[in-house]
Amino acid sequence: MLKKNYNSQHSYGNPNYSNSAMPSGYTNQNQPFSDVVNAREKKKSKTTLIVVLVIASVLIISLCVIGYTVITNVIKNNKFNMGTGELTGADDSAAVSSVSIDFDENSYCYYTENDDGTVTVTGIDTWDYYNNFTDEVVDDTYNFYFNIPSEINGKTVTAVEKINPSNPLSSGILHIHITIPGTVKTIQSDTFNLSEYVREITLEDGVETLEPDAIVDCYSLDRVNIPESVTVIGEHAVGFFIAGDTFSEPVGKREYTRSPLTHIYAKEGSAADRYAKDNDLYIEYN
Repeated sequence: MLKKNYNSQHSYGNPNYSNSAMPSGYTNQNQPFSDVVNAREKKKSKTTLIVVLVIASVLIISLCVIGYTVITNVIKNNKFNMGTGELTGADDSAAVSSVSIDFDENSYCYYTENDDGTVTVTGIDTWDYYNNFTDEVVDDTYNFYFNIPSEINGKTVTAVEKINPSNPLSSGILHIHITIPGTVKTIQSDTFNLSEYVREITLEDGVETLEPDAIVDCYSLDRVNIPESVTVIGEHAVGFFIAGDTFSEPVGKREYTRSPLTHIYAKEGSAADRYAKDNDLYIEYN
């Protein structure tokens, strides 16, 4: 009688279900699945990056278009005030009135036309003057002569705003000589304030008043010619430096020191003569 060998059957089944075989087979099947998932994630990330770049590009282009439109409208609807460096509205109803700056090629002066038909000089152009410079240079010194005219385009020059010319020279010494016509009756406060390169100022007969601090803190100023027509001269109108850091204070609240360089040229007995003596300034008679 044959006997069934159960042990043999049990031994036979074990190798097919070996614990070492199962994890190995499972792991090998899982690897391709991971690659597929990673590929999908990479594709999704790349698509997201492209979308972000497209959106960013659209935003940049939109901002450029808006900026161009705004700048164009500003240029079209506004004018630049060269005297103040500010934009002013072209519309008469605007809070700030429009000021148009013009240029006189003969005198190298910038100017504005006033409502009363007169003209105010707002500055001088040292760069154009230098480009057309024909005068002799002595000892590497350039002498620029600006004669502010009494009339521009048939309109009388009645006022001069702050004059603070720049230096167009790459080398050499710059001396600026300025003449103000008698049609300008008053030289206002701070007309020449820290005008660094101004060497000489000549006031023509007809000028009547020098306001306080009219010509102040000009370290290169050597000579100021004041006619007898000037009968009113305010405190520290000419011949002084502003001391310390009080230059930012308003007129009347500054501190001063006497200029050791500036000479006043005037008629003996004139208001300028009395002013120079009262303030212990250098005076020479002409």
